[in-house]
Amino acid sequence: MRYRTILIIMFIGLATNLSAQADRKFNRKAMKAFEDGKYNEAILNYQKALKANPEQAEYHNNLGHAHYRNENYERAAEDYQKFMDKPGVTKSAQFHNLGNSFLQAGEYEKSIQSYIESLKLDSESEDTKYNLSMAQAMLRQQQQQQQQQQQQNQDQNQDENKEQEQKEQNQKSEQDKEQEQNQEQQEQQQEQEQQELSKEDAERMLEALQKREEELQEDIKKKAKVRSRQPEKDW
Repeated sequence: MRYRTILIIMFIGLATNLSAQADRKFNRKAMKAFEDGKYNEAILNYQKALKANPEQAEYHNNLGHAHYRNENYERAAEDYQKFMDKPGVTKSAQFHNLGNSFLQAGEYEKSIQSYIESLKLDSESEDTKYNLSMAQAMLRQQQQQQQQQQQQNQDQNQDENKEQEQKEQNQKSEQDKEQEQNQEQQEQQQEQEQQELSKEDAERMLEALQKREEELQEDIKKKAKVRSRQPEKDW
């Protein structure tokens, strides 16, 4: 039983030693790749080193550097934050690195806050002061651009509204014009119909007058015949 216990302890120690050797091996590969500018390869090996030895917090910091150089600033910030609360960490430097990541990612408010936290711990850092002033300037520029964009959007909306109103007015004018034309056509048609009726009435009246004239002429002829008869002699 005693020998079995010793073997188990030896096996655990050997496994731990092999794991430690593995993470150091991956760490060396990652550092070499980082120096050669092969940041994807460095990231891959730092991740393997962390998998082999998750307790080695320094790997998070190195992984953050590799992500930063690879221009993946959001991931860099995540790794820097994971390393932030580990024992022995120089927090002023870590906040500085975090501020740099946020600055490159365009998150200027977070960047400013990180630089301020760094200066609380190391108020003499000229690099942090300079980067803080840069982040503040970038934030002002971003806010101005946003205001200009909002103003442009408002102006564009106003122009679109004016254009829509003009379009509606033109459509209404066209409709009014069309209605007016239709009304004129209806009035002309009615006038024409009235003229046609008046012509028919005039023809009927003329026929009636002619007929009446004929009847009068006939009566005159009849009366003339009666008057032309000679009276008989009274002997």
